[in-house]
Amino acid sequence: MLEAHGPFSQPCPGINPSTVTRLLEKLEKKGLVLRFTYDRVRVVQATQKAWQMEPLIAECELLFRKRCDALLGERTRHNICPLLTATADKLRAGINVRKPTEKPAENTDLHNEN
Repeated sequence: MLEAHGPFSQPCPGINPSTVTRLLEKLEKKGLVLRFTYDRVRVVQATQKAWQMEPLIAECELLFRKRCDALLGERTRHNICPLLTATADKLRAGINVRKPTEKPAENTDLHNEN
């Protein structure tokens, strides 16, 4: 979620920059963000329409986290999100996640944290 208290210049951890660009393009088309260059810096600004949606977005995020925690447990949720992001990036790039001759892991039960 974009912060209301100022800019951030760090890349989003675990998110491919091209994914961020595509997301911002879609948000811009929906009138939720403005993108412009100021003093050679690329700026993304939430529109009034976006700020009006903030309470709904915050509620959805909280409910999503609660559902994930109920299903997976908080510890697993924290561990699995970066793995899913990395796997999705590899699949998009056409990189094999495992060797074709390599067998899948024996324990594929996501509910078991061992």
